[in-house]
Amino acid sequence: MSIFILSGSHFFLDNPKTPVLCCLKLNHQNLRGHMYPRTNYEMTEEDLKEILDSSKPTPCMMIGSYTPATPQENANRAWQSLGKKMGFDHMTVRPIEGKGQRFFSAVPSETEEQKTHRLKQDAEVKRLSEISKLENEIVERQIKLNDLRKNNQPKI
Repeated sequence: MSIFILSGSHFFLDNPKTPVLCCLKLNHQNLRGHMYPRTNYEMTEEDLKEILDSSKPTPCMMIGSYTPATPQENANRAWQSLGKKMGFDHMTVRPIEGKGQRFFSAVPSETEEQKTHRLKQDAEVKRLSEISKLENEIVERQIKLNDLRKNNQPKI
């Protein structure tokens, strides 16, 4: 068993002829720049088997210019699928030393419900900000209009 670590665009593989367990590391921030705390996860034996099986090279016959998926691409898809199932960002997976292959840490991902709630909150904040901005403009223009009416001359 080898551990395949993706860091940015660099791949590290200790033995390319053995099955590969893929661990992906990139930034640990969500899109808004806030850092979520790392959470420890334990995958099931079935999930581990699926990841290990997806990492195995598969024999294929090259016909034309079609290129089959590499073991790395298959492993990445397996981690992405597991991340959706368990609720973590598959690009932040790190093994937990001393606990075995089924244990890892990752940054929790935003669920659809959380995303919907966040987008609604962001839209409401934007709406209230626009209201406040327009109210301030109205007040400024009313002051300017009152000054013009009083003085019959524009202020410079």
